[in-house]
Amino acid sequence: MYGYDQRIEVFGSGGMVAAGNVTPDSHVVSNANGIRSAVPHYFFLERYADAYAHELIGFVEAVKTGTATPVTGHDGRMAMVIATAAQRSVRLARPVATSEIV
Repeated sequence: MYGYDQRIEVFGSGGMVAAGNVTPDSHVVSNANGIRSAVPHYFFLERYADAYAHELIGFVEAVKTGTATPVTGHDGRMAMVIATAAQRSVRLARPVATSEIV
């Protein structure tokens, strides 16, 4: 199951943001036997069905009304910049600012 673990934490000089796994519930049991919690949804469609539906609804609305899509090309580009900075940070063993990528 660990290969399906998709947590992320991003730290910066002004703060941090974190996102955890999507699980059926939020219980955590801690006792002498260890720590147990619900396991993440296994299949990606279970995990991201709502996100896919909202993105599709937003796209259809943009086409119908002639307005901008909720997610822009710039958003996609910045996701790639962030991913590239993260990969470079691992490779160089130091923080890499997104300004070093763009």
